Amino acid sequence: MPAFPLKSRSAAIVWAMFVVAGSSSGALAQFENADRQVQDVFAIAYKDICTSLDPSDMLDPTPEIYDFTFSYDFEPDVKRPYRLYRFHCFNGAYNAIHVYYGADQYEEVHQVFFAVPSFDVKYENDDDESKNYKVTVNGFTAYDQLVNSEVDPATQSIHEYSKWRGLGDASSEGLWVFEQGRFVLKYYDIDPSYDGEFILHRIYGEGQPTARQ
Repeated sequence: MPAFPLKSRSAAIVWAMFVVAGSSSGALAQFENADRQVQDVFAIAYKDICTSLDPSDMLDPTPEIYDFTFSYDFEPDVKRPYRLYRFHCFNGAYNAIHVYYGADQYEEVHQVFFAVPSFDVKYENDDDESKNYKVTVNGFTAYDQLVNSEVDPATQSIHEYSKWRGLGDASSEGLWVFEQGRFVLKYYDIDPSYDGEFILHRIYGEGQPTARQ
């Protein structure tokens, strides 16, 4: 499993269903209220976790902002605004950790959680440097933080690349695409072997992984 210094991803679960009421108007959002409220929500939920909230830390606690649009299948011609907020939470030795929030057209703020496969790895002879191993996906879970994540506004997607150690030979990565007002996992790849090679295997999703150099 990942060997990065990631603090508990289950933090602030009390905020999972937290909604901050904004404008009740059906008009397109300007997000002024949401922009203010989201920083307060993040600060309360992650004050004991994210070093970016420590005034002595060098990280900027203000979020990066991305404006998306989406449509529901039953109203394909109606474009609805959505604002995505990416907060830099803290840095590990070789990973950067991010937390995401979103706001809809009514300026209701909610935290974004990301579906990921839950899996076990069985190495030959219990040697995690072995090229022979078996991966068993036993369900799904949800993360409140992503590792080394990047937002692509053009495709309205978020990509994660998590190093399990500094070399990056053992790692995982995933892609979530914004569809109908939510982020949907499209694929999840892992390389669980600490063998000095970079060979990803897809454990969820269609297609084949892109070779990593």
